[in-house]
Amino acid sequence: MTNLLAVRAALEKLTLFPEPEWVIFRDHLQPAGFKKDEFLYREGQMEQHIYSISFMKA
Repeated sequence: MTNLLAVRAALEKLTLFPEPEWVIFRDHLQPAGFKKDEFLYREGQMEQHIYSISFMKA
């Protein structure tokens, strides 16, 4: 299963995602990498993004 299919499957456990809406949402997804012990954001900081974390072995 590709990462995008896994994201869609997880979201569809919560709500129905018709294909046109999924395409719009999918086109806004961007993969990001982070180093060990790096923070996505700090306490008190406002965030403008939604993150999904998957752990992959290097």
